[in-house]
Amino acid sequence: MNEAETRADHIDPALKAAGWGWPKAAAFGEENASASGVKVRHTSPTKIREVVVAFPSSTDEQRKIVATLGKLSAPTQGLASLYQQNLAALYALKKSSSRFGDEVLD
Repeated sequence: MNEAETRADHIDPALKAAGWGWPKAAAFGEENASASGVKVRHTSPTKIREVVVAFPSSTDEQRKIVATLGKLSAPTQGLASLYQQNLAALYALKKSSSRFGDEVLD
């Protein structure tokens, strides 16, 4: 069984049963008529139309996901700040113990 068959036989029905949906592929082609810009290598409107984007079709479920992600924002920022502090401390430790100065750190 290849990836497309697996998705069609197992994943898509499970997502639909869970209340998730995806836009129709035709919706992607409507914007292409007036589009301009740089072509991305190995990408075409046909390939983009084939992309399946799953999302919860219920707005209540979407709101729950947004609320959960919002709750994760502060702890994530705290971890990023802690990481930066630890990185600065490590840099200072390496610099203070190095006999060669900045050349060793680069």
